[in-house]
Amino acid sequence: MKSYGIGLGLTAVLAAIFAVQNPDMISVRWLAWEFALPQGLWEVLMFGLGVLLMGVFAVVAGWENRYRVARELSRSKLRIAALEKEREALLSAAQAAGTTEEEINFIEGGLKV
Repeated sequence: MKSYGIGLGLTAVLAAIFAVQNPDMISVRWLAWEFALPQGLWEVLMFGLGVLLMGVFAVVAGWENRYRVARELSRSKLRIAALEKEREALLSAAQAAGTTEEEINFIEGGLKV
């Protein structure tokens, strides 16, 4: 986390230097509004807006991924429960058919040497 803070601080210092070195006024129109600010400030603001938007997209993608993993885990648990139920039914059928204990042990866990 330290490196993240150092990188963020360094980026802020570089952006401030850039803003000070580009003092020319620029007028920007967007929809019905018109804004006039120094060029360096515009670029720093747009960079900050881009960082903010990417942060929002990253959070949404994280939620999406968390939901997908939770759904897959739920499906896996249901599949495991169904397979365990089927296993118990097969072992009961094997015991009812007169299968020996040695054969049942082999079916359950494989041959143990």
